[in-house]
Amino acid sequence: MGKYEELADFIIEHVGGEANIQSLQHCMTRLRFILKEEAKAETEKLKGHQGILSVVKGNGQYQIVIGTQVKHVYEAIGERIPRLEAATNQEEPKKNSKLSQFADMLSKIFSPILPVLGATGMIKGILVLLTTLGWMDKASGTYQLLFIIGDSLIYYLPIYLGYTTAKYFKSNLFIGMVIGACLVHPNVLTMMKGDVLEVLFTGSVIESKVYASFLSIPVLLMNYTSSAIPAIAAVYFAGKVEKYAKRGVPELLHTFLVPLITLVIAVPATFIVLGPIATWAGNILGQVTLAIYKISPVIAGGVIGALWEFCIMFGMHRSFTPITLNNIATLGYDQVMAARFAFPLVVTGVLLATVLKAKKAEEKSSVLPTFISSFFGITEPGLYGVILTNIRLMIITSLSTGFAGALMGLFGSRYYVLGGGGIFVFPSYINPEGFDTRSAGAMIALAAGFVAAFILTFFFGRSKNSALCGKEENKQEVETASALKQTIIPSPLTGDLVALSEVQDEVFSKGIMGKGIAVYPREGKIMAPAKGVVKAIFPGGHAIGITTDSGVELLIHIGLETVNLKGEGFISHIQQGDVINEGQLLVEFDVQRLAEKGFDMTTILIVTNTAQYLDILPLQEAGTIEVGKPLLSVVQ
Repeated sequence: MGKYEELADFIIEHVGGEANIQSLQHCMTRLRFILKEEAKAETEKLKGHQGILSVVKGNGQYQIVIGTQVKHVYEAIGERIPRLEAATNQEEPKKNSKLSQFADMLSKIFSPILPVLGATGMIKGILVLLTTLGWMDKASGTYQLLFIIGDSLIYYLPIYLGYTTAKYFKSNLFIGMVIGACLVHPNVLTMMKGDVLEVLFTGSVIESKVYASFLSIPVLLMNYTSSAIPAIAAVYFAGKVEKYAKRGVPELLHTFLVPLITLVIAVPATFIVLGPIATWAGNILGQVTLAIYKISPVIAGGVIGALWEFCIMFGMHRSFTPITLNNIATLGYDQVMAARFAFPLVVTGVLLATVLKAKKAEEKSSVLPTFISSFFGITEPGLYGVILTNIRLMIITSLSTGFAGALMGLFGSRYYVLGGGGIFVFPSYINPEGFDTRSAGAMIALAAGFVAAFILTFFFGRSKNSALCGKEENKQEVETASALKQTIIPSPLTGDLVALSEVQDEVFSKGIMGKGIAVYPREGKIMAPAKGVVKAIFPGGHAIGITTDSGVELLIHIGLETVNLKGEGFISHIQQGDVINEGQLLVEFDVQRLAEKGFDMTTILIVTNTAQYLDILPLQEAGTIEVGKPLLSVVQ
């Protein structure tokens, strides 16, 4: 029995048995149970298992945090309990409250674009910092080009949300993008500069000027650049129209008529009704949240900061992103949720003190990687691997983030661009119009949160259940985090890097065989990336299976569909069972000749035993790689 099967059996037993499981789904890191009687679950025993990072409860769910290998455990449980049918990754239980379902929907719509949104926001934040310090001129070409890069995603946000919203509702992706593009089309702003035909709702909070009409119906044009809610509402409506269109149109004509009908109905409806209503709702939401915040900014900032740790634990943190984006789009800044961005620096302070307090080298080495990742804004390893194993560290983290949030409330700090985390968060608090007292207050608050977390952890971060207390009499040591080790896999060939997700073969692009990367070869030679044994050499020589001395199982697949060549164009220099050394020539092939025959020669490097490791990380994701240069990091 494998480790996932053993863990599955353990979990089933300690959540109260099969009869106590009402439903089960999973997200990226957690099993999410709906239990009939939560009291039957043995939480402490579950937490004590080395394959389980944590157990949290929230939104009516009993959540068991496994990590990136959660899918394997989920599938093992499904094999034992057939009625728990396989579901799409990250699909949540349907018995949540309406509010919980809505929050989950927003989280899934925004999640795919958040990494790039953070990167582009970081660029804008850095530009603000450089111009504020007088190190860059806004009129320079360098500034203008970098600003275009930083502003492109947020300005055209409706197009990207059109795609992710359509994907969430399982409707036509390109219809969603077209609707988003319509909202930010230059002609919309051009029409708004024309003559006013009439004014509707005069004297009310939604008073609107009419610049155009559609079939004699007034069109309430608004500026939808950087907006979020209108695009989501429009694509949701379009999805409904699309479904009805499919029912009424003969299947033979679906290809053209369904998109035509959907767009002709959905786009005008968006500009006439949905867009204005969604915009008004967004404006009202921004004003309401700001009004609540202004009742007591100090208390509001402190509470939001103190609770942020638990929002992450319960998987609720991404549900607040739309509020931040909406406030930035409507107000030009977010003052309400500004406190939450102090969290990574607080975690960094806790982890730095933990590293310095550790008495043993293995303890330092286990926490140090989590400190480094949190310093750059990635807090999950430190949160789940260290902080949540120690109640004192949890309290210190909550108090320190709350302290930073209260200071931000006191100074009236504002968050202007959704940018990077950790050390990269500072530029996001600088007013684009110039450094002011609000910006200075944010800097003070962020630094204070870090310092408070460090001092409290260093002097008070002891616990009878902590292996980091430094007391020899503490006989019951508990690991604060699994020691992270990495094995570097060099490139077996020279060529241009290709993300695995872009490979035109679903078996590889969807990670079915495991994680890895692809290279389009510039030379027709495959060299051994490490010392090991040839476990398999497929007929024709187009694919090689290697087990390295460190235990990493590699598959090198040369080209796509090259199995059909039956060895033509390949020269193999190895046999199954051969012991190989790093840098040894394994296979030669004629790249140009095979490409001319119409074969995609993209060569894939896969770690087939991915499930045994914490993660497989490309060390370089674009550009050219030379044979022998570091390509993949196998983290365990």
